[in-house]
Amino acid sequence: MHPFDSVRVKLSFAGKPPAALLQSALFLENQRPESSSWSDPGTAGNTLLRDILRSQPVELSTLQGVVNLTTGNLGKAECSELLALMGLRSFGEEAAELMVRNASMVFASGQANAKNLIRMEVTKSHLTSDKQVIVSTETLERRMYVMNSNGICFVVEPEICLDAEKLPGADFFITEDEMDAAGVSRWGENGSQHWRCMVTWFNGSSTIMNEMGQALLQIVGGDKLIIPFC
Repeated sequence: MHPFDSVRVKLSFAGKPPAALLQSALFLENQRPESSSWSDPGTAGNTLLRDILRSQPVELSTLQGVVNLTTGNLGKAECSELLALMGLRSFGEEAAELMVRNASMVFASGQANAKNLIRMEVTKSHLTSDKQVIVSTETLERRMYVMNSNGICFVVEPEICLDAEKLPGADFFITEDEMDAAGVSRWGENGSQHWRCMVTWFNGSSTIMNEMGQALLQIVGGDKLIIPFC
């Protein structure tokens, strides 16, 4: 896994992660308490109770908002297992190298398998010859900058899942600055509060808000962005 000695991964989802990830022991959130946390772990009753708790699935209906899944330090085998969960087949040293060297590919594959994957953090640690630890964290996060067919510009926050295929005639941009430049080119320097909006989570639902913080529309589906605004 050179030049790093350990790798840890944190995945963030907008809502419920895929069931396979919720069942994987790779993630600390899925692991049950060890017997040492019980005051009398040796009794028959507690042994039975622990077995029952261990067999209970995670209650999916309780997973709302942003849900995080975090691994411990990953070895070669664990990297292979995680890549398989993310939709990639890679084994041994190749898996470790892919996780370290090409996290963007791993993230893109994960998004293809789970549209609500919004963020991935890969933390790598390396022990130097003078026994210092160098820690590096790479954060990958989805964004969307879009101008709809009516010329209205939207900054879509990572927690919001929008389907680009439901935005006919829209233009998409690689940066927020490029989107703003397109808006200014169409509308002029002034009045951005009328043509520049944010899509965010507000009062329990996806909401379009203008620059003044006013809620314009609650989104039911991605196609709502084609509606013109005054």
